[in-house]
Amino acid sequence: MVITELFPGGSLKNKAWAEEIKRELDPGLNVSVVYWNDWEKGQDARVDFGLESSKALIIIGDKPYNILAKSVGSIVAVQVLAKAGRLPEKIVLCGLPLNDFPSEILEAYKILSGIPAEKILCIQNDQDPHGSFVQVKEFLAKINPGIKVVSKPADNHSYPYPEDFRDFLL
Repeated sequence: MVITELFPGGSLKNKAWAEEIKRELDPGLNVSVVYWNDWEKGQDARVDFGLESSKALIIIGDKPYNILAKSVGSIVAVQVLAKAGRLPEKIVLCGLPLNDFPSEILEAYKILSGIPAEKILCIQNDQDPHGSFVQVKEFLAKINPGIKVVSKPADNHSYPYPEDFRDFLL
């Protein structure tokens, strides 16, 4: 069975978001949530990209997998893609944090250039303060112009779209 690896955003409130999305998508998608180390201390995550991507690779193992990732979790997810040595079945990215990281970190998204665009969906709130829909669409078009980027009417970094996730991943 395909595992859907869920990489949430780093703030502590994303733990509840991830658990809610898991509830909404299970059992059909066999979701496994990545829990950031700092959450165990009741803190927002200061994500160690190398450590977290290595943990995720252990969970995925040699099983077929999907990726569902939000915000900083999307950066960890693309690093997993670079290390996995094999493609996932499908990828859903949302809330790309283009305004929060230097270009050296954002370069990790370039791995998406080698993945068939029909396997990738990006959902971005049109006025997300961490990166608007227009910014994300332009950014991804330079990497892989075929990636579908869907705009949602919101001015926040909240992504309560389990139906969209399910529709694409199933």
